[in-house]
Amino acid sequence: MDNIIYYLESHALGDEIHMHRNVLLSLLESNFISNETVIYCLADRRFLYSNIFKNIFCYDKAGNLEEIKILCEDKFRKSFTVVKNFDICFSIWDIWKNNGGFHNTLIKDILITKPNILGYKKINYFNYPCYSNTFTELVTNISYLDRIPKFENEKFIVYHHRIKNDNLWDGDDQILDAILEYSNEYNLVIFSQKKLNFDSPSIYSTSNLQEYATYINNANCLAVISIWSGGGQLASYCSNSKLLMYFHPSQMQYNLNENQLKNYINSENAFDFCQFTSAERSFINITDIINKNINFIS
Repeated sequence: MDNIIYYLESHALGDEIHMHRNVLLSLLESNFISNETVIYCLADRRFLYSNIFKNIFCYDKAGNLEEIKILCEDKFRKSFTVVKNFDICFSIWDIWKNNGGFHNTLIKDILITKPNILGYKKINYFNYPCYSNTFTELVTNISYLDRIPKFENEKFIVYHHRIKNDNLWDGDDQILDAILEYSNEYNLVIFSQKKLNFDSPSIYSTSNLQEYATYINNANCLAVISIWSGGGQLASYCSNSKLLMYFHPSQMQYNLNENQLKNYINSENAFDFCQFTSAERSFINITDIINKNINFIS
């Protein structure tokens, strides 16, 4: 269907890349939609779709569907139907609620899609099944910047300092301070929505998501360090180096032992553990960072 405006409603980056973007690309691979389908997404996430779809419109905070619908009908001379990502998929919260909580979803086959005008159905998420080469190529087809602004010919480490002010697991200044100590040995790229200024020539900070993804994808990136959240999870689509992930005490994965975490990661319905690159992903403790007990070189 080429008269669809696919509206990616604003939501957490991790949910978008692991759930809604993958469903959208599954729709494309299965010919429920085409690359002519209009995509309406957050402006700073446009680069996640621009290599794949021809018609992309963006919003900053809240989309105005009526305006974009009129614009498309005028431009393309045909009527359009708006399809929201939540018209296709249940929210993760509804799935957990309807299936007896998060841990119960890990051992079930679950229909993640609602009845929808496209007739698309999907059992389970996109974690660990054997997908076609076409699908893998789609999910890793991300538009990167042509150049990085610093450390073009030097090795570096990328750290995601999460700041959302949502009272969840924002980056701890103690951890940031510990990461900054590594600048004595390595160049550092700090990604954060918090404005950070550093005088050191071996530290570069950015709040630009596409720039951050480009650094992750660069061949000189030794490792990506992040709390388990969308910023770090993006590396599972961009990176072929080391991914060093840690959990905040408020996250449900924090108290899992090694075997429990392994079972969790290998569940098809642990949707936020999707990984489509050859990156070496490891799980570390906060104390490993603070005590400088990390090996960045394979």
